[in-house]
Amino acid sequence: MKIPIAKSKRRATEILADEEAIAAHEKAVAENVVRGPAKKKPRNEVSTGEIVQIMADEIQLMYQEMGATIDRVNAEDKALTLWRNVSIHHGGVAVDHPVPHRLCEEHRG
Repeated sequence: MKIPIAKSKRRATEILADEEAIAAHEKAVAENVVRGPAKKKPRNEVSTGEIVQIMADEIQLMYQEMGATIDRVNAEDKALTLWRNVSIHHGGVAVDHPVPHRLCEEHRG
């Protein structure tokens, strides 16, 4: 059987509980957050600006091949959206490095 409690006493108890919860939350928020070790970026990492421009060029070419057109602003927007998804959600990075290729008989020196 519950013992009846006056409204003012119950309200005071609820206010005290709220204040304690707020104080605990503020303490948790104010504490320093320990992060993992900083990741080193490779020296030859390509900047986001360059990646977006390259991807925007390719997007415009794809639209032309399909017989459609897309202006530069929209191509850059699509490229930036795609790159953000790759880099943020999948940890992708673009690194500049030489790519070996073979020349056909006609172009060998």
